[in-house]
Amino acid sequence: LSSNPPNANVYINGANLGTTPLNLDLIPNKTYTIEYKKEGFKTVTRTVSSQVNIGWIVLDFFAGLFMAIIIDAITGDWKSLDQNSVNVELSKQNN
Repeated sequence: LSSNPPNANVYINGANLGTTPLNLDLIPNKTYTIEYKKEGFKTVTRTVSSQVNIGWIVLDFFAGLFMAIIIDAITGDWKSLDQNSVNVELSKQNN
């Protein structure tokens, strides 16, 4: 997670987890609400959710691993978090 300018407080699902830049291991198959807060700047809120990773599906299908397809679908291993929405540009608050 990053912000410009850095050192914004990061809240995930309401819990303060530190300041940017911040590395976190988020669990796929979940949805997270991420808030970036910094004094003098507008709060930015993003929702990050998991998406099906088509690469796993294709690999399992062409490898003919029927059981792997079932296991990956059940465990959520086909899913990954959308990383494109975790880097934000903060804009100054109007006085």
